[in-house]
Order: sequence, then structure tokens, then C-alpha cells
Amino acid sequence: MFYKDGTYHLYFQYYPEGNQWGPMHWGHASTKDLVHWTEHPIAIYPDTVLGYIFSGSAVIDTFNVSGLAVDSTPPVIAMYTFHKRPGDIQTQGISYSLDGGMTYDFYEDNPVLPNPELKDFRDPKMMWDGTQWISALTVGQEIAFYGSENLLDWTLLSQFSGEHGNHGGVWECPELFSLTTEEGVRKDILLVSIGSGAPNGGSGTQYFVGHWDGTTFTAEHEDERYMDWGRDNYAGVNWWNAPTDRGKKLFMGWMSNWEYAQVVPTYKWRSSMTLPRELSLVELDGQFHIKQQFRLDGGNGFQTNLEPKMGLRGANTFGINFSAEPQWSLRLTSAAGDTLDIWTSVDSIYIDRSKCGLVDFEPSFKNIMSGPRKTTGAGYEMYIDVMSLELLADEGLTVMTATFFPKEPFNKLEFEGLKEGTLTSLRE
Repeated sequence: MFYKDGTYHLYFQYYPEGNQWGPMHWGHASTKDLVHWTEHPIAIYPDTVLGYIFSGSAVIDTFNVSGLAVDSTPPVIAMYTFHKRPGDIQTQGISYSLDGGMTYDFYEDNPVLPNPELKDFRDPKMMWDGTQWISALTVGQEIAFYGSENLLDWTLLSQFSGEHGNHGGVWECPELFSLTTEEGVRKDILLVSIGSGAPNGGSGTQYFVGHWDGTTFTAEHEDERYMDWGRDNYAGVNWWNAPTDRGKKLFMGWMSNWEYAQVVPTYKWRSSMTLPRELSLVELDGQFHIKQQFRLDGGNGFQTNLEPKMGLRGANTFGINFSAEPQWSLRLTSAAGDTLDIWTSVDSIYIDRSKCGLVDFEPSFKNIMSGPRKTTGAGYEMYIDVMSLELLADEGLTVMTATFFPKEPFNKLEFEGLKEGTLTSLRE
């Protein structure tokens, strides 16, 4: 993902011949307001020799350190994982764009990183650390950091792992970046997704707060920290070059879970992305944590006061901002009897989708989700978008995302413990 000239570009794993996993391409979509999206032709196709195109990243080579520019147009450099079958051999490749990311040319000296005899060697995420280009890759259950001066030739700097974090599944989709508190304290952050073993089952994304010294990342805590405690936010990363306030980043994740991603009851499409979220850093009881806030630059429709009991009409595409008692509960119901329940205790937040429409396609889909509260702050943001719930609770410190498949749209909302709030349609 990258931002250029007023447009946010998103590339995603895509198989054009079906809605289950297949030979991976890079699909492409873009937006100017983070709400209305335009899908474009496939950006990068599999290579007949090196293999499918797995996850990666894209940056703008402003100063043409790669030497791939033509005239004065800075190239967009995409780095990704080739996955070759048979043998499941993974290497890293480069493609570059001279038209702002719409089409890509294959770099003639691929792969730029051959496989060092590892089974899982994947998902390069590039960043500029102030002195050099860095690419973070997963190698099994570790993160390898490579450095480069020209985005083409890469040298191994160090590896991070070992005793740190959740090792319940293969590590995937890393990212190294920095955040700064309002008080000016800067910390380096390492995102690491896991394919299985997340707290509520299946896949999830953990993060580490620490320090990058130009060669090595050192975590400063031992506890596990997660970007999202729901079951349906995985492999998220930040936009390159997105306009944000100083010290913040703009994040988006894949809204699904590998325990059931290929069997969810959708047909012409399968899976979607979360809403964009702005990340900031806050200090709480001497520890630093990521805070999230929705970032939508357009698309708000009608607005009304949120009531303890109210009817809903039309498409279920709305957001609610509210304050509530420390312990509260919210139920959404449909005329078909679908129910979606969200509630809190003193120390946790819960989501129950077990009675919300189609749930029997995978046994664990009906399990109640829970997330620990770091504080009982009064501020909440939540979006419902037809078949998804995204909740930023307690001022964005506890986050939960869940998908569901109701038989009919919700037509009633019941809220116990509400203080005040507003409901805003996403549809204009």
C-alpha cells in the first residue's frame, strides 16, 4: 500500500479464477477518501518460472536510487515473495511501475533475494529508517531484517524472535515502523502476524514495542500485545507515505481468519478489508501501547442521536460513536431472528455472533470472542458494514473485529448502559 498525489493505492492477494486460494496475483484498488474505492486491472501476474506472487510492499523511489526511473518520474518499487510449486520454494522479487502504480514491469535480475534453504521465507515489508532502506521478512518463526542502499541489493542485518511473542503458528507479514506520543516520546514498533494460535483462535496480529538501532530490533516488554482481539483482522500493515499527523501511521488489515476463510458463505467474492485506522502511541502505567482511530475522509450520510432502543432501516452500513457506563451491552437484531451481542465486564469486552444467521460452516465460528480492557475509558467507535463489526473500545486501546452472515439486515438496536452517542450512515 502506498499514497501518491492524493490517491491511496491498495494491492491485495487475488485469484481471478475463483473465490478460494489459487495461483496468487496482485489485485489493485485505489481511493481518494478511504471510503469509495475503484478496482483496477491486475497489477502483477505470477511468473512461469519463479512462481505465484505472494504478499509484499510498495514504496516510491523518490531519488531514483534504484536507477529504474525514466525521465523524471520516480518509480514505484514493489517487493514481494515468489512462491514456486512444486517444492514450495520462496524467493523475493521486484517489479517497478513508471505510471504511478497502475502497471508494473518485471525486474530482469529477479530474484533479488534467493532462498537461504528455508521453508518459510516471505512477505517483505520495506521502510526507510533515516539512513537506509530496510526490508523485514519472516523466516519461519523469526523476523529477518535486510538493508539496502538501492532497493535492489539486500544484505542481512539481523534476526528477531526467539523468546518473544506468540509462536502458535508461522509468523507472517511483518512491518517495522515508528510512532511518537503527543509528549514526543518515540518508539519503534514491529508488527508480526501469526497464521494460527491467536488468543481467540486462528490467525491474528501481534505487535512489539521497542528500539531499532539501524541493525537490530530489541523489544522492551515480555507480554503479548495484539492489534485486534477479534477473530477477523489479520496481516495488516501501514500505507507508505500516507498523510497523517506527526508520529502516526495509517493501517488496514485483511478481514478474515484462516480457520474458516475459504469456507465462509459468500459466492462472488470472499473476504474484505478493514476500515482504515490511524495508529498513535500512548503511555499507560509506564508502558507504551498502540491506540487506533478510524480514518474516513468521506462518505458520511445522515446523522441521528443514538437511543437506548431504536429501529434501523435500509442497508446496515453505519457507524456509532458513544460514551457508556463501564459495563454496558448492545444487541442488534433482525426480523429473521438474527442477533449480534456486544457487552463488557470490568476487565473484558465480548462479542457473540453464534445466533447471527449462517454460522455452521465451521465449528469454531460460533465461539464467543473476548478482549482484555486496558482501561474503562468512556469513548467508543464502532462500524457495522452489512456483515462486519469493527469496535474501537476504551478510546481505541482495545480493538475487536468480527464478521457475520445474517439472513436479513438488522432492524433493531437495544443498548443498556448508554450515556450518549450518535449514529451516522456511511452511505450518502
